[in-house]
Amino acid sequence: MSYLFLFIPAIGWGLMPMFVAGVKKSSIYHQILGTVLGAFIFGAIVTLIKHPAFNATTFILAMLAGAAWVIGQVGQYYSYSKVGVSETMPISTGLQLIGVPLVGVLIFGEWASTQAKIFGFLGILALIIGVACTSLTDKGTAEGNKQNQTTTMIVLVLTTLGYITSSSIPKALKATA
Repeated sequence: MSYLFLFIPAIGWGLMPMFVAGVKKSSIYHQILGTVLGAFIFGAIVTLIKHPAFNATTFILAMLAGAAWVIGQVGQYYSYSKVGVSETMPISTGLQLIGVPLVGVLIFGEWASTQAKIFGFLGILALIIGVACTSLTDKGTAEGNKQNQTTTMIVLVLTTLGYITSSSIPKALKATA
């Protein structure tokens, strides 16, 4: 039963795009404000219950990670409004699954053995192919004809760097500890 609780964040993050994109009269500003306030309230409650130890350095790095996360989230919300959730999520998620391990290998020296690097990079290549395949649209469909699709994808790729950064900052903090 306790393992079921491990799925709650994944389910929540999986359902959130559909709920956010479903609120038709909200602006990106309101969507990000609601998401950030929700995360802040949840974090404040957990902090009051768990009493984690932190100092000025960890607080500042957590703020930087949060700011980078907001950049990624804004890019997703922008993309939801332009091309929809079904086109945004595979690209954003795929880029995160590619970027975070690359940061781990290139900056933090993970995948030390040659075998780990070979299999790791083959896995990343498979992810790249998967992202490319899931992001393709048919020429005759409404998604395939969107004129703003290229600009939106560029924004999404650049803002996904915010997600990658926000995932890498805690690793950097742990590496210096």
